[in-house]
Amino acid sequence: MKVFNLTLWLIFFSASSFMADPCKEGPVSVLSRKMDIFYFKVCKDFIGARIEIYSPDGELLVADEITHPKALVDFYFEKPGDYTIKFVKDDEEESFTYSKLTPPPLVVADFDYQIVISQQ
Repeated sequence: MKVFNLTLWLIFFSASSFMADPCKEGPVSVLSRKMDIFYFKVCKDFIGARIEIYSPDGELLVADEITHPKALVDFYFEKPGDYTIKFVKDDEEESFTYSKLTPPPLVVADFDYQIVISQQ
């Protein structure tokens, strides 16, 4: 009987963790900031939002629409600095700062920027 009760409690607590609202902290969750990658997840209600990436000087570099719940922004070929990432949908706006510390591995003169947004 004790094993049955323990099993029942474990099922109850694990099920309640799956039912928790993942969007209670905000519409955007940062999953990782490692290796020149800004990896994030948006709530289903925030799909269709606009992502804007600004240079350390405040210049708009890239703007795109969020079409999938998970995506990443690749800063690998960018110069070091503090980049601003804004998510805008209707009257909601959320902003993050990404600090790129390492220099780019090589310099390509054809482009001013080489930020890549990959959605999964």
